[in-house]
Amino acid sequence: MSIYHRATRMVRSKLHTYSWCRSKLMFSVIVIRRSLSKREKDDYINAVICLQHLPASNPNDTISRSRFDEFQAYHIEVQDKVHLVALRNECAYRGANPYWNWSVDADRPEPDSISKSSMFDPDSGFGGDGVPGTYTLPDDPSGESRIVRQRFRGCISNGPFANFRPIRGPGKFIGEHCLTRGLNDTLKDSLTSIVVDGVLAQPDFERFRIELEGRPITTEASGHDGGHLAVGGEMSNIYSSPGDPIFFLHHANLDRIWYEWQHLAEGRLLEITGRSTRYPPYVNITLDYPLVMGTLGNTIPIRDIMDVSAVPGYWNWSIDADRLEPDSFLRSPVFDPDSGFGGDGVPGTYTIPDDPSGESRIFRERFRGCISNGPFAKFRPIRGPGKFIGEHCLTRGLNDTLSKNFLTSAVVDEIFAQPDFENFRIQLEGKPITPTSRIHDGGHISVGGEMSNVYSSPGGLSAILSTSRQPGPHLEPMAAFSRRSLMGDYRPLNTRSPIREYHVGLPFGYGYTGRHNYDPRYHEYSREPRVLHLRLNFESSKHRYCMRTINPVVKKVTVTLTIILPIFTLSLAQIAASAAILGPVSDFLESKEACTHTIYRQEWRSLSEQHKQEYIQAVKCSHSLPNKTSYHGVKTRLDDFQAVHIYNAEEVHHVGHFFPWHRRFLSMYETMLRDECGFRGAIPYWDWTLDADEGGRLLDSPIFDPHTGFGGDGVAGTLTLNLTHDEMDVNGIDPDLYRGCVMDGPFAYPQFTVHLGPGMLVGDHCLTRGINDSIITHGLNSNLVKRALNKSTFEQFRLALEEGNGDGSEHGAGHYAVGGEFANLYSSPAEPIFFLHHANLDRLWWNWQSLDLSARIIDVSGNDTHGQNVTLDYKLPFGQFNDDYTSIKHVMDVTQYPLCYDYI
Repeated sequence: MSIYHRATRMVRSKLHTYSWCRSKLMFSVIVIRRSLSKREKDDYINAVICLQHLPASNPNDTISRSRFDEFQAYHIEVQDKVHLVALRNECAYRGANPYWNWSVDADRPEPDSISKSSMFDPDSGFGGDGVPGTYTLPDDPSGESRIVRQRFRGCISNGPFANFRPIRGPGKFIGEHCLTRGLNDTLKDSLTSIVVDGVLAQPDFERFRIELEGRPITTEASGHDGGHLAVGGEMSNIYSSPGDPIFFLHHANLDRIWYEWQHLAEGRLLEITGRSTRYPPYVNITLDYPLVMGTLGNTIPIRDIMDVSAVPGYWNWSIDADRLEPDSFLRSPVFDPDSGFGGDGVPGTYTIPDDPSGESRIFRERFRGCISNGPFAKFRPIRGPGKFIGEHCLTRGLNDTLSKNFLTSAVVDEIFAQPDFENFRIQLEGKPITPTSRIHDGGHISVGGEMSNVYSSPGGLSAILSTSRQPGPHLEPMAAFSRRSLMGDYRPLNTRSPIREYHVGLPFGYGYTGRHNYDPRYHEYSREPRVLHLRLNFESSKHRYCMRTINPVVKKVTVTLTIILPIFTLSLAQIAASAAILGPVSDFLESKEACTHTIYRQEWRSLSEQHKQEYIQAVKCSHSLPNKTSYHGVKTRLDDFQAVHIYNAEEVHHVGHFFPWHRRFLSMYETMLRDECGFRGAIPYWDWTLDADEGGRLLDSPIFDPHTGFGGDGVAGTLTLNLTHDEMDVNGIDPDLYRGCVMDGPFAYPQFTVHLGPGMLVGDHCLTRGINDSIITHGLNSNLVKRALNKSTFEQFRLALEEGNGDGSEHGAGHYAVGGEFANLYSSPAEPIFFLHHANLDRLWWNWQSLDLSARIIDVSGNDTHGQNVTLDYKLPFGQFNDDYTSIKHVMDVTQYPLCYDYI
């Protein structure tokens, strides 16, 4: 039974709203220490407290007093079977389960970085450590409860759970007690990003699981047990650990790591191995292995939680209506009793209530009877048919004649040929607007029964129009598309063949048919006699569907076919009315090439110390390699990049292509570090809102740490600008921004010497800074970022970030807050922080694009310095860096070649 069936049944019966679908929403709320607002943190904590006060719902559990107790109870009873526990949404909590990325804390150099994590903040977190002497552990001579005494320091005395009294635990004991902890910083080594990297590098699921779960499977602690033992107390016990609310954030993080591992290689969404228990008797784990959830939910197979992006799909009735068999509708897999929604109504099993007034608009001939098989055979709607109130069976009256008249692809083609929305809507909706039935009402009356009634059809599971997204012989993964377009459907040639036939309706009623080999990551389409190869790629961890033309022989067909993709869900009316965009969009499609490998850019402070040093060493390497360009004054590869920026600065700022130019510029720099300096990672980004929102000194930011960052401020009195006023003016130099030379850290003078600048000047000098805390506090806070992300068009977004609204901009504020060379329009790339600052700006652009990717992936506008419109075909000026990938269309999607990166 599909997850959609279960979810529908659970909502209908009001048993609970708990679902084992690992929704992406569950992980949209990120590390609680820095990514949740105070209100969001409070909302989550209040929801947990709510669960602790809601009465237990299981009448057979005489011990549990609250819903929270029941989760702990189930974990105690089945700890050898399942470790997938989630928080119910019964307390009006509208967010998602946050996760605790302990690597962020473990990577920090302070020896007590775990215990000082904001996770344990008494005001904005989950409260602190246990207080010694406040708790006496029960005796456990048999060792049945597996209590390790040294991990229990005492009761927590502050925070939102200071007064919480679990009824179960520690271990298998029953009895009210305080929430205990015993924070242990020595276990931070098992939680670092290096450990996570090692886990993610495992080639198969079994080794991945063993490395992540740790002891007793491995000789050392790892992420799973390391997190439990680092918190200690109740969290350290294998049975009663859910008694600490941090349990759920810890396991959400483990699930996030599994999700990342799944998407690092092809086929992992279906990879599961291992045994059901540690000791015999056991069975081998497969996709069909049942996860027994006891009173918390229905038993479900593992396959239903393998893909967090699983979403309800759709029922393309045209596939059934177009088939030649006279009863093709009745035989549709949608009505299969085992894998679908059950079959037709059985004659004589239902008596329709009298409706003399006709108020309920019941058509008796459409009610055959009650359905007798499938997952909803015992479902009893309380409303209907029509406006009647009263429990009754789910009724149907399948009608193949109607389906073949009103639901065929020919009818769909007719609808798509309509010139405007109103005509489209009328033709789609049908009676009573049109004299005949069309798709909307045709679908309802072809199913019949409750579905045929204008009032009570949802009781007849009109949601049947959204079937489960599970790859199979009929219901294909088209449902993963962000918005469903009726332009394409897939159908099997036979139920066992991997060959899929597809039909795509083109404008003006033209049909296009072909076949492709079905593979979950790679599709290739062909059609004779004119061969058109399209490649559909699933490279991104976000499952974006991207397409490029391999053999672009029919350009207009290429554009039309794009309508089946979420990125290009443009209505036919838009395309027909906007012929001018056909060329640019088609060229944009042809420009897209798949990546063989994707790298991930991370915020500086989330990197391990090793990764930070590797990046800094790569930057210093670029400063030691000889130049490849012939710009005046260049000596090193780093100089090459600074020179390209200097010579193009006036052309690429305050223009429509500001963001695209810097995106490609950073990508070139990143590629150079990887190809020429052996750097294995990606450019980090500096999320300055983390510093601005805290309101502290900028020098306290890890970015300016002299040992693990980029060094500190310029030292007053170490720099003399021997320039005339005119020289300063021409070169954009404000002497007030140049405090002095950087004298500590990896780029300290004289070990690190800048050869170009300031401005357009040439000459050796130190790296300069002049940090200004007031600028970062007022110009780089999260409110300004939210303002920019709320903009509806690219030009509005660009102006907000680059120009500001009279109160400065994030782009300029970042440059001026650091000051020195970084504040110069021309020579700013001399400052290594330049690339982290612009990576963050690029991240914000990508975040903005992702909010409406189908539209914003091709949204670019504005003018250049010569008044020319900036379009997808606009050639970005890179001088001696020019190559075949410097048009804007090449940089709109960061997950495609030549960029091949993403942000986390």
